[in-house]
Formats: sequence, structure tokens, C-alpha cells
Amino acid sequence: MVKAALRRVASFVPGRRALGVGALVVGVLGAGIVLGPKGMVGIGREKASSCLAAVEAPRGAALPACGEEMRWFSLPSRLPWSFEEGSLLGEELQARVALAAYMDAAVGRPDRGALDEASGGLQNAERLVSAGSQRLRFEELGTTAPVPKLGREAIQIGDRRTLMQLGEQWGEWHVRVAALRAALQEGDLTRAGALAARYAEFDPRDEDLRGAVASVLCLGDGAKRGMEMLTLTQGDRAARRYAGMARDWGDVRALMVACAARAGVEPPPRPEKVEAGEDHRDEVRIALALRLAAGRGDGG
Repeated sequence: MVKAALRRVASFVPGRRALGVGALVVGVLGAGIVLGPKGMVGIGREKASSCLAAVEAPRGAALPACGEEMRWFSLPSRLPWSFEEGSLLGEELQARVALAAYMDAAVGRPDRGALDEASGGLQNAERLVSAGSQRLRFEELGTTAPVPKLGREAIQIGDRRTLMQLGEQWGEWHVRVAALRAALQEGDLTRAGALAARYAEFDPRDEDLRGAVASVLCLGDGAKRGMEMLTLTQGDRAARRYAGMARDWGDVRALMVACAARAGVEPPPRPEKVEAGEDHRDEVRIALALRLAAGRGDGG
């Protein structure tokens, strides 16, 4: 009876061939799980690169739908063995697609509503990179290019409305200067004044931004604050050298005199000590003095 029972048990144990087939199946499945996502990344890289190249090439009016190629990176970016490559390529694709949409709405098929929507998409792409790789340039899916930034792109294409509307959000000094310039070019002194007042709260150290903010403040009701900022610039230029270089301050002095005249007050004094930059732009101040004298009625 014991032998018969053993024979029955043995009949249920797979043979060597069955075990080999099972191991082969498991190996194939494992390789597919590991290599499949990497293969998807490779296909996605090729398709996304080709689509983005078509955006720049001669084409019809419709913008190629490159965003659809994200399907190749979605799964790999969720798996540990393909996470980094899938995430980086997906991040780059989304940013390049957002930039293409923004440029198309501004230049390809100009449309203000589409441009407003695309600017939001580009901001989201900026946040994605900032929260993700934090890299400074892209180079995997096309020609090497800096990571797109809405402020920089708006300056390059002359999108004054975006610069004005999002003025409080800009952090870079040169974008803030562009926002002030855009408001003045649009003839919106109220918006320019509001932006200048906001930027003045941060007491900007950059001279170009400081001068632009002070100038706009002097056009409105912020002459006192504007002259304070200009006085700081005047004194700094007169007293300090940077890497052996100094900036003259006669242009700042002329702006201070004009600002004081508009506010009906006396301008702050000239610097007591001049150890760096010099007083210059005499011709500008002479013309300004003559104009102010004529306005007071004492110019003869």
C-alpha cells in the first residue's frame, strides 16, 4: 500500500521538461516586465523627437499633437527601473509642447484667448521642472535649449499683456523692468504705477530696476519714495567701485530734479563725497533747467 501511495504522489510531481518550460515562461515574463518599459521609452524618445522636429519644419496651420506621445512615458515613469529616464523625457516633452503652443498662439496663428491659455500651460511646465529635475536646459528631444520660462518668452515675442497681467509674479529684475515698460507702452499708467509700488516694497538693489521703479513712481503720487530710491542710487554711484568700474550719476541727478519739480519740492542734495562715478550729462540738466525756468516764468 505504501508503494502504491508513493506512485500516486509521484504522478503529480512535474517532470524535468515541465519544470524547464515553467522556468522559461517565468523568465520571459520577468524580462518583459523589466525590458518592456525601457523599450517604450526608446520608442517614445524617437516619436517625440520626430513630432517636435515637425513643429519647427514647414507644415500646415495645425500644430502637431506631440502631447499624445506622453503615453510612452507614463508607465515607465511609475516603475523604479525606468523611473528616471521616463520622468525626464516626459518632463521635457511637456515643457517643449507647452512652449510650442505658446509660440503658435503668439506667432503661428495669433489668438489672444489661446495665448492666455497657453501662457498658463507654460507656467505649469515651469513648475513641473522646478518641482522635478530642476535642470537648466533640455537636450534629449531636440536641439539643446534652455528650460522655457514664461517671462523670458513673453519679452522675446513682445507679449505685453502677459507681462502686465502677471507683473506681481515675476521674480527676475529684467522681467520686472519689461513689465513696467509694457504697461507704459500700452498707456496704462494705473497698472504701471501699481507694479512700481509693488516692486518698491522689495527695495530692489539692481540699479536698472530701481531706476525704472523710481521713474514710474515719480509719474504718479510716489515722488517721495521715488526720490529716496534715486538718492540711494546717486550716492552709491558716487561712492563705490565694483571690480574697478564706476558708473556716473548725472543722469540719475537729472531724473531726481525732474521728479522733485513734478512733486513741487526741492531735490535732494548732490553727494558730499565723490570717490567713484562722476557728475555727467551736463547737456541734459541744462535743458532741464531751462525748461523748469520757463515753466516758472523766470527764464526771460
